[in-house]
Amino acid sequence: MTHLRLGVGIANLMHLYSPDVVVVGGGLANSFDALMPGIRNRLNLAVMPPFREIPVVAASLSENSGLIGAAIMVFDDLDRNALAVAAKTNGGHSAAPGTGSGVRAT
Repeated sequence: MTHLRLGVGIANLMHLYSPDVVVVGGGLANSFDALMPGIRNRLNLAVMPPFREIPVVAASLSENSGLIGAAIMVFDDLDRNALAVAAKTNGGHSAAPGTGSGVRAT
C-alpha cells in the first residue's frame, strides 16, 4: 500500500516539476529496494508517457540527507551574509576584509 501512495505522490511531483531524476531520501531510502518495484509499476500507470523514463533512485546519503542539506543551506546563508557585511565594510566591494582585493587605488 505504501508503494502505491508513494507512486502517486512521485507522479504528481514529476508532472509539476519535470525533473531529470527523482531522489528518494530519508528513511524511505532504507526501504527503497523493497518499495521500488511497486513504485515503478504505479508510476507507469500514473504518469504521462514522457515521464516514464525518469530515473527514481535512492539518496546515497540515506537517512542523513535531510540533515546534510539543512547544514549546507545554513553555511550558504552564512557565506552570503559574510559577503554582504564585507561589501558594506569595504566601501561597496564584495571582497572579504583583509584579502587585499577590495582596496581601491587612488
